[in-house]
Amino acid sequence: MKAHEWFSQRLEEYRDDPEFILEELILDVTEQICAAMEGQDISRSELAQRLGVSRAYITKLLNGQGNMTLRTLVAVGHALGVEVNVSMSSMRSQRFQIATTRATRHYAHQDRDVWDAARSRDLIQQLSEDALDALGNAA
Repeated sequence: MKAHEWFSQRLEEYRDDPEFILEELILDVTEQICAAMEGQDISRSELAQRLGVSRAYITKLLNGQGNMTLRTLVAVGHALGVEVNVSMSSMRSQRFQIATTRATRHYAHQDRDVWDAARSRDLIQQLSEDALDALGNAA
């Protein structure tokens, strides 16, 4: 069994576990915060100063160790000048969106210098097909 197949099987075993879903959401939110910070060239120290908290607290939040309440999330969003949106959707569509967004961000970051429209279109198409296959298997 290839490592990819093994990982895919393990992933499917835990996909509906509430703790797994929580960790996935924490990862997505912290990635978005880090992307906003990077895009604005804001350090952890600067974000901490804007929020009136310690740099260690920001590090703890971004490592997924802190309790990211909605109040905290809105404060962080405000400090970064970004709007925070919370929505609920069917688990199926939410998983597809998170998986596609995360993978697209990852690959765009990895290949930032050579990223072109044709490559991104092809990659997003492949990721979409993979995500739909995974969702079909999970249903």
